[in-house]
Parts: sequence; C-alpha cells; structure tokens
Amino acid sequence: MQDESLHDATIPVDDAEDIMVEYYMVDSGTERGKRKLVDSTGFSYTVKKQKNDHVLWRCTKWSKTINCPATIIQDGDDYRPGQKQHIHAGDPGSHIALRIKAEVKQQAKDAKFEERSSSIVEKAITAHGDISAPAGSRPNPGYLIRTANRVRQMDRPKDPSDLHDEVGYIEKIITNVIQ
Repeated sequence: MQDESLHDATIPVDDAEDIMVEYYMVDSGTERGKRKLVDSTGFSYTVKKQKNDHVLWRCTKWSKTINCPATIIQDGDDYRPGQKQHIHAGDPGSHIALRIKAEVKQQAKDAKFEERSSSIVEKAITAHGDISAPAGSRPNPGYLIRTANRVRQMDRPKDPSDLHDEVGYIEKIITNVIQ
C-alpha cells in the first residue's frame, strides 16, 4: 500500500526571464570613482570591456576566494544577462545604499568647509533612503561620515615641508577669497 501524501510535489520554478529586472547606473559608485551598474535583485557589476555603445559588465564578486562568472551585456540602453548565472546570493536594496554613498561622496567634495559631514549624511539618507526597502538599503551612518571625512581629507593640502609652501598656500587662499 502506498500513501498518497508521499508523492513528489512539483515545485514551480520561476524563470529568470519572467522577473522584471531594473538596472541602475551609478557614476563614481566604485571605490576608485568608476561607474557601477546595480540591478533591482541586489547584484552589482563593474565594466569589464567597452567598445562604443557595447559594454560588458562583470559581477563585482571577483576576488581570490570567489569568482562569480555572471555578466551583463549592454547595447545602448538595452541590458541582457550573459550566459552564466551568479554563484552567490544577491543583496536586495544595495542600489539604494550605493546611491546614498555616491551622493555623500559628491556632496563632501562640493562642500569642503561649508557643511558638517554628519549633516551631509543625514540629507543623503532622507533624500534617497526608503524605510520599506530591505535592510541592505540602509548603510551605517557612521561609516558614511567616515567616508565623507576621508574624501575631504584627500582634497586638503599636505603638511608643508618648509615655510615657502605654507606662504604659497595662504596666498592662494587669499586670492580665491578676494575674487
């Protein structure tokens, strides 16, 4: 006698083509200020090759320990996935976090001395943040403040090695203020 409840149940599998994936381009989204492509499922990509309007994007999970072979092919405004799939889980909401971080970096560069880093971070989070979005969309504000301070530190002049460097810097500031 065979129990009817033990039959193999078929589990419906969603095709990847049925899910509508949105792509977001973030200028200066990488650590070195390059373009980054992020999709709505939580995967991010950097440029692997580019020729005219044809761009091949590679998954950012590319290191000694994990080499994700997934790619995205961009022809103009058309995006399509490559032949290989991701070998890791996505981070939903990462496109929002990336936009917030890029906004903080840009505002820190533009307003070097006018505004505190904490107020820049608060404005970026209120402008781009979404409470209903997944947890990956909310970056740590402390880290964002440190990022803004680091960006500002790179634009500051180095310590002068002699008095002539300091006098030249002061003259440069005075001429900018007068103009």
